[in-house]
Amino acid sequence: MAKTEREKVKLASRSLLDSLRKLIARRERWTEKEQTQAEVEVLILDNLFAALPTPPFTAEEKESAAKRVYQHVWQQFASGNFHARHQQRDRWFFCESRDQRGQTRAR
Repeated sequence: MAKTEREKVKLASRSLLDSLRKLIARRERWTEKEQTQAEVEVLILDNLFAALPTPPFTAEEKESAAKRVYQHVWQQFASGNFHARHQQRDRWFFCESRDQRGQTRAR
């Protein structure tokens, strides 16, 4: 992936995180209600389809990433680690990974 594409992915992940925090802050107990769960899922999917470049990402990869992001947000929220007003920058696992030497690289 080219440097400009990596930057787009990073910006997309930050934008998605901000959007998720805003949506979840307005929804009480979103994990308990099917409608609010669906809103979160749709927000993630729409955001990834709009923001991730094609190529290199296929529709299937975007859908897979959306599922992983949703599961991650759900788990973090359920464990008390996802805060809607949290200011720390998070790095999303769908846009970066580590190689065998521990070097960060974009997927």
